[in-house]
Amino acid sequence: MNGGNRPVAPGAAKTGDAPGAPEETTMSDLLSRLLAERDWLLCDGAMGTSLFQRGLETGEAPDLWNVTNPEKVADVHQGFVDAGSD
Repeated sequence: MNGGNRPVAPGAAKTGDAPGAPEETTMSDLLSRLLAERDWLLCDGAMGTSLFQRGLETGEAPDLWNVTNPEKVADVHQGFVDAGSD
């Protein structure tokens, strides 16, 4: 368990992993580290809004769009990267 229900950064070791494994990194730890390393950090959480703008209908499963509309999902992510998101 990771000390409650704190999100864990992708690829981070979790408590109980192999001996000598690094301590787990929570998302707040990751954010703090990134902010300490950079003068700025740009993130965007408007994935759902962006999918609706591309035709996602209310009640439709956004996750399924990875299979049924991968080009539209990729377009959203590419737009974030093109705009300078991390």
